Amino acid sequence: MSLPNFIIAGPPKTGTTSLFDWLSAHPNVLPSKIKETYYFYDDANVGSAFANFNKDGWEKYEEYFSEHSNEAIVMEASPGYIYSELAAKQLSTLKDLKVVIVYRAAADRLFSEYQFNRFKTKKFSGSFDEYLGYDGTRFTSHLVEESILTPYVDLWLKYVKEYQFRIINFDDLKSDHLQVLRKLASYLGIDASYFETVTLERKNETFGLRNRKLHQWALSIKRRTPKALQNLITPLYYAFNKTDVPPISSEEQQLKKQLGVYLRNEEEAFQEKFNHLFL
Repeated sequence: MSLPNFIIAGPPKTGTTSLFDWLSAHPNVLPSKIKETYYFYDDANVGSAFANFNKDGWEKYEEYFSEHSNEAIVMEASPGYIYSELAAKQLSTLKDLKVVIVYRAAADRLFSEYQFNRFKTKKFSGSFDEYLGYDGTRFTSHLVEESILTPYVDLWLKYVKEYQFRIINFDDLKSDHLQVLRKLASYLGIDASYFETVTLERKNETFGLRNRKLHQWALSIKRRTPKALQNLITPLYYAFNKTDVPPISSEEQQLKKQLGVYLRNEEEAFQEKFNHLFL
């Protein structure tokens, strides 16, 4: 049975797509056939409807790694796994498992997520304060609550040992991704020098779309399209359907600052509690 021994568990909008793609290029790493299988999400959704642990067990999951030969690392990345007890419980049973998440300041991450859902997926059409459930004094959205990762890391540590779990600082990944990849390669036991020889591009940066339905169709066929063909078609597709997102407004900037103050104590407590797990 070919199953992963390395999981990038999230959260969303923390650079997990770039991290997945950079590691995928390494000769000692086999990535899942698609990023974001959603296989262990607690509830089936548009992604996991194709296959999901609750209805398909381990058999269908193995199909994502059927090309495994002698790679030391078999990898999957689904950003919502950090919130899923099903993922933590089931994936913890895998042999030699290691898990990584990326920590990003909540205000920055949530604004990036807002832009992503407002302008790219178009799942949300309101303002930033509506996205946060801001009523003038409090932030009431569950998204703000979920941005505090302490209970979710605690959840994972119920099932995996601390030596199996590491946290990457998003600011480090953004400012010196090569150094982060060296540390991660050492943690995974693969040759770090490989990353000195290749050009590493950032992926999944937020942008707008001219036609949402066209993008939904493109995403639906992406799961069935070989990676090499994706790399050929994607630049042409984005040249046709990609637009810029508006710059952050002064009102949004002020609200983001307020959110940072609102969550400061919780974020400082998180970093202090899990400082020993940072890569």
